[in-house]
Amino acid sequence: MSIVQLLKKNRDNCKHFTFSIELIPPRRGMNLDHLLKIIEELVPYNPLWVDVTSHSADVDYLENNDGSYKRRVWKKSPGTLGICAALKFKYSLPVVPHLLCTGFSREETEDSLIDLNFLGITDMLILRGDKKHDTPLPKDLTVNAHSSDLVNQVMAMNEGKYLHSSGANTKFSIGVACYPEKHLESPNLDYDLKYLKLKQELGAEYAVTQMFFDNNIFYNFVERARTAGIIIPIIPGIKIINSYKQITSLPKAFNLSMPTSLTTEIDKAIDAGAEENVFQKIGIEWAYNQCRDLYKNGCKHIHFYVTQSANPLLTLLKKQL
Repeated sequence: MSIVQLLKKNRDNCKHFTFSIELIPPRRGMNLDHLLKIIEELVPYNPLWVDVTSHSADVDYLENNDGSYKRRVWKKSPGTLGICAALKFKYSLPVVPHLLCTGFSREETEDSLIDLNFLGITDMLILRGDKKHDTPLPKDLTVNAHSSDLVNQVMAMNEGKYLHSSGANTKFSIGVACYPEKHLESPNLDYDLKYLKLKQELGAEYAVTQMFFDNNIFYNFVERARTAGIIIPIIPGIKIINSYKQITSLPKAFNLSMPTSLTTEIDKAIDAGAEENVFQKIGIEWAYNQCRDLYKNGCKHIHFYVTQSANPLLTLLKKQL
C-alpha cells in the first residue's frame, strides 16, 4: 500500500491522529544500534511509515605531512537504502527513502531505483538537496538539476523508460518536500508554489512540509496552495525543540522563523539558569499544542522530525490530543 493510500485509509477510517517519523542514518563507521533503539521504542505507537534521509558527499581537505592538502569527497552518513531494507524486513514497516538530485548522477539514481524495485520498496521522497554539498561529477555522467527532473526520471521508469534502454515498468510512488515559509533560494512563495504544482503535474502524490513552529504559517500556506491548484495531500512536519541552541540554529539551517512567544519562554528559562531538560519540556509542550491545534483543524496525520532520541516524541504521544 502506497503512502497516499495509507493517508486515504487513515482519513476515511481513523478516529485519532496518525504519525510518521524521519530518521537520519548514523555517521560512517557507526552501527545501527542507536537508530534501531529509537524504532523499537516507537513501534508500539504504530508509526504509519518511516522516512530515512539521504546525504550527498561532503568535501574535506586533509593536511598531508608536508603541509599540503588533499581533497577528499565522501559521504558522512551513507546507508539509506540498507536502513530502509532493514526496517522493512525486520519490523514490517513501510519505509520511504529520500532521493536527492545533488551529489548523484542520473545513472547512479537509476541504479538505486533498480535496487529499491528489487527490494519491493516503492515509496520515496524526492528532494533537490543542498547545493553547498554538490560536487562535480565525471563528464560522462548526467545530473538532475531540479527535483522536478528527478520526478520525471522516476515516472519514466514507471513507464519502462530507462536512461539508455527500455525495461520492466516500475510502480514507484513519489512524495516531495514543500516549504511553508518558502525555500531559501526562492524569490517568493508564489514562485515556490509554481514548482510544487509542476511536481504534482509530473506525478508527485503528496508533499511533506519543512518544519514550522507557527500553525498559522502552515494554514496560510495550504490555503495559497489550494488556490494555486495544488490538490495533493500536504502533510505538516513538526520538530520538537530539545535545547535552547535550536532557537537560533534551526532558523539558520532551515530558513524558518520562531514565534516570539516561544523564544520569550526559552529566554526566561535561560535567565533562570534552567537545566537542559527544561528546554526539552518547553519544546514538547509547544509541539503538543501545535499537534492538538492541527488535529482540531482537520490534520489527521503529522510527520515528526526525529534526531537522536525518541524520548521527546514518546512523551508527546502519551498525551491525549
